[in-house]
Amino acid sequence: MQKLPVYVLTLPGDEKRRQPLLAALDAQHISYELVYGVDGRQGLPAEYLSQIDRDGARVRHGYSLSDGEFACALSHRFLWQKVIEHSSTAALILEDDAQITPKLGAFLASDHVFDAPLIQLDYSRAWCARFSARRAGDFGTRWRMVKTSALTTGYVVSQDAAIALLKASTPVRSIADWPLEISSIGGHIIYPRLVNHISEGNVGSDFVKNLSTSSSLKKPARKGWRRFVSATYWKSYISRRLALKIG
Repeated sequence: MQKLPVYVLTLPGDEKRRQPLLAALDAQHISYELVYGVDGRQGLPAEYLSQIDRDGARVRHGYSLSDGEFACALSHRFLWQKVIEHSSTAALILEDDAQITPKLGAFLASDHVFDAPLIQLDYSRAWCARFSARRAGDFGTRWRMVKTSALTTGYVVSQDAAIALLKASTPVRSIADWPLEISSIGGHIIYPRLVNHISEGNVGSDFVKNLSTSSSLKKPARKGWRRFVSATYWKSYISRRLALKIG
């Protein structure tokens, strides 16, 4: 029996784009709810301007975020609020370009969904504590992250983690992945991935396309020698030196 609600983040008019994911969910008898995110394809709607901090985002990232990036972040923020208000424990969030593996349904029926406050089922390079590996049943190995890993394609988020993420994104001054250091709220990954995403060059979700044409792919301004006098820089450096890179 499925132990978590599943929210599929999509946009109006994207029926064909999300159909492969919905068909895969149906094939595994996974129930889900479509959640329509903030549409930034034609610019950010005026009612959301009070919820973002453009100047703060520029300071944080070293470049100006696009309306698409803000829209994506606002969409995930809405989902975190939904988890807090409507989910008794946690929820699985999937973006509509997610490609689920055959084991996802069984994972959702297991107690392993409660193993950590936040579990990324899809991720980029993940820096994980060397001796943190724990078996997650037949689903792979769970690793504790020591540094934030990108991607919000598919992740399990608990109420406590959602509260922290919501607070960190009020107002929004970061891209969706992520408004805070994920390791600070007990972020984990499962290897191998239980969710994948459409590779670059294929037709993906509008959340992905919003990012692919935005400034998020531009290199931020170099910080030069000043980064070497930052405690954050050295903490991150030491963490990486003591960690394993997975994925």
